[in-house]
Amino acid sequence: VLGLRLERYLSEGRTVHGRMVRPLPTVCRGERLSLTVISGGVRITTAARALADGYAGEDLPVRLEKTGRRLDARLEADGNAVVEVEG
Repeated sequence: VLGLRLERYLSEGRTVHGRMVRPLPTVCRGERLSLTVISGGVRITTAARALADGYAGEDLPVRLEKTGRRLDARLEADGNAVVEVEG
């Protein structure tokens, strides 16, 4: 069961079933990551912290390290996050 984590406690001697495990998250809560904000042709990259465990392709709440502002970003496979701003 390498590369997976249990979703709940498993007592000794019990069999592990597929619904009991989930892939490891791309980033874990509290982990530092790069956040890129894109608006038109402008890209700004800054440091942020994940506020929850996250998986690539999903939305992830993050907090900017410099300002403390909370944003929802799309998590990329490389563990970095992206916010696209229209306007």
